[in-house]
Amino acid sequence: DIIRASKLIESLILGLPVPQIFLYEESRNSFLVIDGHQRLMSIYYFMKQRFPRREKRVELRRIFANYRRIPNVILFDDSYFASFKLSLPERLPDHPNKFKGLNYATLGDYKTQFELRPIRNVVIKQNAPRDDDSAIYEIFNRLNTGGINLKPQEIRASLHHSAFYDMLFE
Repeated sequence: DIIRASKLIESLILGLPVPQIFLYEESRNSFLVIDGHQRLMSIYYFMKQRFPRREKRVELRRIFANYRRIPNVILFDDSYFASFKLSLPERLPDHPNKFKGLNYATLGDYKTQFELRPIRNVVIKQNAPRDDDSAIYEIFNRLNTGGINLKPQEIRASLHHSAFYDMLFE
């Protein structure tokens, strides 16, 4: 959704770490995305200043599968996409987020920071057996089934850590 995509873009602008992308090398200079497709698409959509409408996402997946891209005629069709302006919460009630409402063209001095921010990636190539791509599925499975979501209290504790919290915990 646009809120999560906006937080990713904000993280890139601020230089905060973002999860790495996992790629599978099909052949020389030809890669499949194992993990990180949504992150890559969020960056792409931000740079194009367009964000897919929720009700059109299934249709857009089909278009992407057929063309291996989103044709410009679809990308700039307002029935498929809306304008992508960063949708970010205020940090504090009287301190608006300086990036809220900005798009790629209006980033100003932050545009260079965004453009130069590296995206870490891991490239995987299955060497044996040669005619088997089982490594893709095994890696995807392990990446997407191993983690456990934190409980709300665990998140609050990490965000608002203090000596007082340590005392309460003890």
